[in-house]
Amino acid sequence: TKLAAIVYNGNIWTSTDSGASWTEDTSVGSAKYWQSITQSNDGTKLAAVAHSPNGRVWTSTDSGATWTKGGADLNWRCISSSNDGTKLAAVVNLGGNIWTSSDSGASWTEVTSTGSPKEWQSITSSSDGTKLAAVPNPGNVWTSTDSGASWTETSTGSTRAWVGIISSGDGTKLAAIVYNGNIWTSTDSGASWTEDTSVGSAKYWQSITQSNDGTKLAAVAHSPNGRVWTSTDSGATWTKGGADLNWRCISSSNDGTKLAAVVNLGGNIWTSSDSGASWTEVTSTGSPKEWQSITSSSDGTKLAAVPNPGNVWTSTDSGASWTETSTGSTRAWVGIISSGDGTKLAAIV
Repeated sequence: TKLAAIVYNGNIWTSTDSGASWTEDTSVGSAKYWQSITQSNDGTKLAAVAHSPNGRVWTSTDSGATWTKGGADLNWRCISSSNDGTKLAAVVNLGGNIWTSSDSGASWTEVTSTGSPKEWQSITSSSDGTKLAAVPNPGNVWTSTDSGASWTETSTGSTRAWVGIISSGDGTKLAAIVYNGNIWTSTDSGASWTEDTSVGSAKYWQSITQSNDGTKLAAVAHSPNGRVWTSTDSGATWTKGGADLNWRCISSSNDGTKLAAVVNLGGNIWTSSDSGASWTEVTSTGSPKEWQSITSSSDGTKLAAVPNPGNVWTSTDSGASWTETSTGSTRAWVGIISSGDGTKLAAIV
């Protein structure tokens, strides 16, 4: 029932009724260049980061009713959270570092052991927040097994243009994507990595997701050669699905059975109920849109997606039908996230 969404050069929006109604937060002051938002599994604790100027970490411990400013004025790029929302980890790009918090964002520690500042792109966390993994562009994969106290660099042969990285619930299985490159997977918490070349030529990967146990994965690439690629064996083999489109974002149920993805540059929402073996295009949302982000409840029943520009669209039946909710005017939505039960949503503009 709890959802959150962000608007670029806008504000944070939250919902506690699965997206039926939305509340805009203006307490953070002027509109911000929001980059990423995360929340605890129950949707009570949230954290969002914005790019400079006025780039900070903003946190909430009451489902988005009130927000507290933290961190320095930096070019924050991505933030991740443990399931209980206590442990947070965030990265800064345009020459920055990794930052961690063990008190829901009340205080932050800058990591300087990773060497010179980097163009950090993405960071992920195990469910308990103990195991972390982060990627820069360009650079190598960096991992931690002690909640960010110490970090290990792992080379994959050369520095790469990493786009994103994700983790299984226990932090042992990781998957990362390279822009104009390939998918890389690890089954030992990032100690070693395997590159998949079975998908053919390098692709413009946009987003990757996986089941909680890390067995089922799904990744989407932009056209040309834009497809949905899925794996049911922790990334050992991959299967091509979907059409050659400008895929933007993909989400998964905890068991990896139900997938939902969006296409931008004039596209639609697509859903799958068989781990990506087959796909259904949603046309009930009207004309094709510039979809940016999609999120799913743990069981894959409740979905929420946002275009730029546009309104929030939600589904309570695994994508069979969709409802449009206006927040007063169309907005430049950046991202949207959901609590485990799908009741609490948060989005950034």
